[in-house]
Amino acid sequence: MQGPIRIAPLSAVRPLWFSAAPSSYFHQRKTAREGYLRWYVLVHCLCFLLYAGLGKGFAYAGASPIFVGEVLLLCGLWAAIRAGKLLFLACKPIGFLLILFSLWELGCTLPFVDVYGVDALRDAVLWVYSIFAWIVAALILRLGDCTGLVVQRFRKYGGILIALALASFLLTEFAAHRLPTWPGTTVSIPHLKAGDMCVHVAGAMSFLLVGLGGRRRWWLLPALGGFLSGAVGNRGGAVACIAGLSLAFLLFPRFSWLQKAAPAVAVLLLGLALLAVLRVQIKLPSNREFSLGQLENNAGSIVGGSRGGLDNTIRWRLEWWHRIIGYTFGGPYFWTGKGYGVNLTTNDGMARNERGFPGLRSPHNSHLTFLARSGVPGVCLWALLQTAWAVSTFRGYWLAKRRGSMLWARIFGWLLAYWLAFLVNACFDVSFEGPVSGIPFWTIFGLGWGARIRFSSLAKGKARPARVHNEFKSSLERSFGAVPIACHGLRLT
Repeated sequence: MQGPIRIAPLSAVRPLWFSAAPSSYFHQRKTAREGYLRWYVLVHCLCFLLYAGLGKGFAYAGASPIFVGEVLLLCGLWAAIRAGKLLFLACKPIGFLLILFSLWELGCTLPFVDVYGVDALRDAVLWVYSIFAWIVAALILRLGDCTGLVVQRFRKYGGILIALALASFLLTEFAAHRLPTWPGTTVSIPHLKAGDMCVHVAGAMSFLLVGLGGRRRWWLLPALGGFLSGAVGNRGGAVACIAGLSLAFLLFPRFSWLQKAAPAVAVLLLGLALLAVLRVQIKLPSNREFSLGQLENNAGSIVGGSRGGLDNTIRWRLEWWHRIIGYTFGGPYFWTGKGYGVNLTTNDGMARNERGFPGLRSPHNSHLTFLARSGVPGVCLWALLQTAWAVSTFRGYWLAKRRGSMLWARIFGWLLAYWLAFLVNACFDVSFEGPVSGIPFWTIFGLGWGARIRFSSLAKGKARPARVHNEFKSSLERSFGAVPIACHGLRLT
């Protein structure tokens, strides 16, 4: 006779799908999600290189109104959502300021969409590209080794970036009519401005000055060529390059670099002497010439005076800037500016048909574009946002240096120098109004923002030390080799 049937408790009867399958299923989903995020990081790094090296020649890839920048933005938004750190970032001071800034600029854009249509949306990219800051910061917080990966990529391809930018600029100046163009446009491939090239020269050389680049002295050759070429074509770019390098040297005064740069300085002086003796004068399509006199003229225009057409250009810009300040700080556009969509050149009465006065929609100053389009509150929010970022990043540099975390200090110092070069160049050119400078600038902004939060979390022990430290260590070892690296008080060997 059989005994009674024993029924196990329901909690003990665990179906197969509830035991082994969930852990493997969620692990696979997590792996797939991080795989997509890492894929996007690599694509973003590649686009950064091509924006810096090809300029508009890469920015116009695609078909209106969807270009490569818009595709990168949409893919980045999806990556940021999957990273799941946006709400956390919004609770941070810089995140709060970014939200206020974006909401104000949005309020200055929406009323003009019905009036100006696509023009309003096109002008609005001046602030819309700030979304890239959220994307990059979210990826840094989600991926423990993202900062090290970016450093690794720049260390490997920074020299290529400078050489590509120099070649693109020279082709744009001397062979633009022979280069291929994008269908339906007059934009050549490549098409790079002198100011944009000088900014990236400053970023790459600052990378070496702060000690992240190792023994890559060959970078000096294309950097020197880029600076000289840019100084002839754009005095604002030359000032931006000098400002970025000066900040990097102040943060890390490594006098040994003066000895390493001595051959490059000697070549520079010899080249200037040859220009003077041989009286070399190479006419440029931009109505300037490559000569010692042009360099002197550009330098003189920076410090207060110049000869020829540069004086006319300076007076034209200063008059325009004075008008913008007049109708905002002391006029009817104090609160909201003229909005996004209006052509400021014609609306302000500054349109000129003479050679050397390009018909632009915005003044040669991105900071004053914020003032003209979003009023005094808009430019104040812009200034407050940049000041908060600079203070936060510099504080990260200071704390890292005090704690002996020299790798973090070098990263913060490099980002500060790069950021300053962008801002200075934006004082003299239409810079952040397009993707060529807008996307790289907000990438640097987001990289500094995310790295600062990451460093604070690691320093306070809030970020799963075992996993995060090992990931960061492995990425940096691929970048710098198996050498002892001091990082937030730890020795990573």
